[in-house]
Amino acid sequence: MNKETIQKKSFENRIERLPDILDFLMDVMQEHGVGEEKMFDIQTAVDEACTNIIQYSFPDKKEETIEISCNKEENSFIVTVKHSGEPFDPRQVKDPDLDEQIETREVGGLGIYFMRQLLDEFRYEYKDGLEILVMVKYI
Repeated sequence: MNKETIQKKSFENRIERLPDILDFLMDVMQEHGVGEEKMFDIQTAVDEACTNIIQYSFPDKKEETIEISCNKEENSFIVTVKHSGEPFDPRQVKDPDLDEQIETREVGGLGIYFMRQLLDEFRYEYKDGLEILVMVKYI
């Protein structure tokens, strides 16, 4: 299994940096020939993950960084997002009941649900004070 770090970059944990994160991601994916449909899925999942991290993992609004690493494996594109904010394990969020009326449906969890649908693998780890999300899309 040949795994190569393509690029890694850190960004401030501010919502204003989200376009920079997505531009970085798009540039790396285009550079390595990821197809348009797959690029959309990866970009949407990373957008959701980073938005959640920025909005919920830093309640004190302390300026920290979010590190984005992109790796390409034989048939996979892998994005790893690391940060030192409040830990939150997205695996603990159950899928929303999509048949329930929107007015009575529980709030939250829809973004994580979409991430699970868009990605082929979605892993979480909390290690040495860092939250690590690994998002894999088969290409």
